[in-house]
Amino acid sequence: MIATGASPLEMSIPEGLRDVIGKRLSSLSEQCNRLLSSPRHWREFRLICLQKVAGINEEEILKTL
Repeated sequence: MIATGASPLEMSIPEGLRDVIGKRLSSLSEQCNRLLSSPRHWREFRLICLQKVAGINEEEILKTL
């Protein structure tokens, strides 16, 4: 096996799909991308944690999402 430096998740997503996702994410606002990339475990985050990590109030989070 050749070491690529890619994570197991990156290796399991086809490159074409990663490109499509990247293009879609690049069309979103910086604030929205920050929100989407903030929680490490989406199933286990609370709004208050997201507010603190992203530095955005609850109203802005809900509006952005």
